[in-house]
Amino acid sequence: MTSKPVVVAVVVTYNRRELLETTLAGITAGTEVPDAVVVVDNASTDETAEFLRAYRGAVPTDVVTLNANVGGAGGFVVGMERAVPGPRR
Repeated sequence: MTSKPVVVAVVVTYNRRELLETTLAGITAGTEVPDAVVVVDNASTDETAEFLRAYRGAVPTDVVTLNANVGGAGGFVVGMERAVPGPRR
């Protein structure tokens, strides 16, 4: 039995609310739309948190808000762990 792959877009953001809005619109406007989006807010101090609280996208969106900025790589680790749950070592 072959199962359909699930595509999840992971977006990491820090203090770029306008760019985040553009990015999310672009992700959902493409010819291949992901099944879900995970947004990792890397402890933004601008209006990103407010935007994400109100955001209602065209695909299911999981928002992870970090208490500290763990950098781009750290944010992607968090996002990938959320996007691809499984056993932890």
